[in-house]
Amino acid sequence: SLDAVILSICSAIGQLFIFYTIAQYGAVIFIIIMTIRQGFAILLSCLIYGHPVTAIGFLGILFVFAALFLRIYVSHRQKALKKTSVVLSSSA
Repeated sequence: SLDAVILSICSAIGQLFIFYTIAQYGAVIFIIIMTIRQGFAILLSCLIYGHPVTAIGFLGILFVFAALFLRIYVSHRQKALKKTSVVLSSSA
């Protein structure tokens, strides 16, 4: 019974963090955070409990992280280019 109460409280606090993250940073950043968290959970599970990762599984993990980092890079690059174009157009 106490376990259920603790689980409920932790779940409610987790939901508050989710709402805060989406409100402050947006849904895309939240999804990136959650995907990275899942990737690290898989990695820790493999390291701690000795779960095997096949070559296909490893390739899948690499694809997911490559896509995430590419998304972050493109987003920052677009922001930098947008700032540069605003500065150039305002000085002309």
